[in-house]
Amino acid sequence: MDKRLPLSPPGGTQDLLPREAEHIAELGRVVSSRFASHGYLRVTTPPFEHAEVLERGLPGIDPQDLLRFVEPDTGEVALLRPDITTQIARIAATRLSDRPAPLRLSYLGSVVRRRHGRARRQRQIYQAGIELCGASGQPADLEVLELASAACRAVGLDDFQMDLAHASIGNAVLARVAHGREDIADAIARKDARDIDLSCERAGVKSATRDMAHALATLYGPPATVLASARRLLKRAKVTRVLRELEELIEALETRTTARLSLDLGELRGRDYYTGVSFTVLAEGPGEAIASGGRYDDLIPRFGRDLAGVGFAFDLSHLAWALSAGDRRALPERDIRVVAGDEETARALRAQHIAAAVVADEGEAYARAWDFDAVVRARRGEFQVKVIGEDDRFSLARLDQETVGNLSRRVARVRKGASS
Repeated sequence: MDKRLPLSPPGGTQDLLPREAEHIAELGRVVSSRFASHGYLRVTTPPFEHAEVLERGLPGIDPQDLLRFVEPDTGEVALLRPDITTQIARIAATRLSDRPAPLRLSYLGSVVRRRHGRARRQRQIYQAGIELCGASGQPADLEVLELASAACRAVGLDDFQMDLAHASIGNAVLARVAHGREDIADAIARKDARDIDLSCERAGVKSATRDMAHALATLYGPPATVLASARRLLKRAKVTRVLRELEELIEALETRTTARLSLDLGELRGRDYYTGVSFTVLAEGPGEAIASGGRYDDLIPRFGRDLAGVGFAFDLSHLAWALSAGDRRALPERDIRVVAGDEETARALRAQHIAAAVVADEGEAYARAWDFDAVVRARRGEFQVKVIGEDDRFSLARLDQETVGNLSRRVARVRKGASS
């Protein structure tokens, strides 16, 4: 083997081996099922997209965060998608232009982008998300927030926090800043008082704007406290109506979710994309959001259809990480897998809806190595069974619903003992 051959995946990507791949797939299935229960219909988009489409949908994105290539047949520049929402916007404005609003669409797929967070830097992100297109106002925002909470509970995550923000507030504070607005917004989001001063000085902003910039950096925590302080500290920004709407949304949300709620009016990242409420979902473990989303009313009109939009997406790897923190048992047990000694035995097991792989020799070692639950071999007119994790073997006269049910119960006891 040539030692120069790179045998690891490209930087920022990863291989998922069977157990992790299975877990991610099951998470995607469970949250997608919850989306479907609320009337969201699945669409699938290509893994790469015309550069013009993504650049129109994400005008503020850093070009260095994108992976681009030239499509050999057409010579067009294409991008590995860093975002699926923009593709949904394209679909909503074109192929679904004859469908009445609101459009409730869901998706499951991977995106590729550069990550800057402290916990992980991978480019490949496995997502499951929804987009509600053509619905505006509090009811639509509440539907999306409530569904994010419900999907967390569906996979067994009960301890999580939803951090809310609102793009209009930061935009109002910085409305009169002509130059250096992004530097000030970034300093506010990082809660860096010294950098706020330096950025304001470089931008030549007035003291009133600088004072409100400092105030934004302190306006995070329990919603009632933050809102009360915001009304006092941001009077000159004329955000009274937005604060009232945000308060009404939070009051409604508190009756519909068990999540801890917090409010961060200084979270200005994404303010050029979001047009209203935005949120992140946090839980112990990843150090980054397990889900994020918000309102983006300017996106779909860029593709020719005047529809408001709001949605969110899970990062399934981060969700899996959060579920593993504290040894939480999140998902239903996977189906039983059995090593069969021959094809006829395997067919009999599959007829009873038991997954079976044929391994003629060293079946027990194979089962342990590949996380199978039992070994079944035909011998002298009966079936010898070894459940991995039990010391003894037992015999079955036949493989039918009753006897396979006994096998399943023994496997369940072993699993319960292993997890206790």
